[in-house]
Amino acid sequence: MTGPLPADAATLPRPRPPRRRLLPIVVITVLVALGLLAALVAPVIVRSLTATVSPQERTIVLENETGQASIVLPGGWSWRTPFGDESRGVAGSPDRAMIVEFSLLSGSDASAALNQIAPAPLGPTSEEILSERAAGIGEILHARVRDQETVVGAVAEGPVVLTFISSPSPAYDAELADLLSTIEVGR
Repeated sequence: MTGPLPADAATLPRPRPPRRRLLPIVVITVLVALGLLAALVAPVIVRSLTATVSPQERTIVLENETGQASIVLPGGWSWRTPFGDESRGVAGSPDRAMIVEFSLLSGSDASAALNQIAPAPLGPTSEEILSERAAGIGEILHARVRDQETVVGAVAEGPVVLTFISSPSPAYDAELADLLSTIEVGR
């Protein structure tokens, strides 16, 4: 048997990569990555869904791109910040009967912000001047929502406005006034 070999006999077959060995490695890598992601993200999500309570007085700072506001919460009050949004938050009284939702806005005046957040028609609006400063006049506008136990309001310093919605209102007017007296809004 002399003579040349056929062309297809001269090349050796290529070994195929073992797919069965690669699949478990990919699955394990994906599971480890998902586990790490869950371990890092889950605490942040849980923290944003639960309110924190401190027995001592504490200062909460809300921030957005153009301003900030600080609120001093008395001891026993709860605070919850929505996930990933440092410009909003919810405070709760120690007996959990009063809830105050805060939101920091920019580029709006207090009366426009008040009308924007009102869940229903408002009663008469009250206005209080906080102080005169070089940056502008600090003011609080607030009004009771008609036929509801809800108070809406806005604390403004120039173009930075902190809005609030408080419910229920009549039994907690003094607590709300104390809370509002601690607010500072600025750029």
